Amino acid sequence: MSPHERRILALVAEGRFNLGIAEQMTCQVGTVEKHLSAITSKLGPSSIDPPQRRGVNVRVLAAQAFLRGSHR
Repeated sequence: MSPHERRILALVAEGRFNLGIAEQMTCQVGTVEKHLSAITSKLGPSSIDPPQRRGVNVRVLAAQAFLRGSHR
């Protein structure tokens, strides 16, 4: 995971929304969304079928990964 992705992961774990993350990092919301997509694919539950994956909360997944230390 890139340092930029780790910073976004930390901000998500703090409970910030995409707009707040974009403002703090001085980038576009779309950029944050792209990074979140990349983070999700790296941390996401690959063993879950795509229809069930829709119910996975990306923010909860990010916070769990951050707390487990996956951000390092």
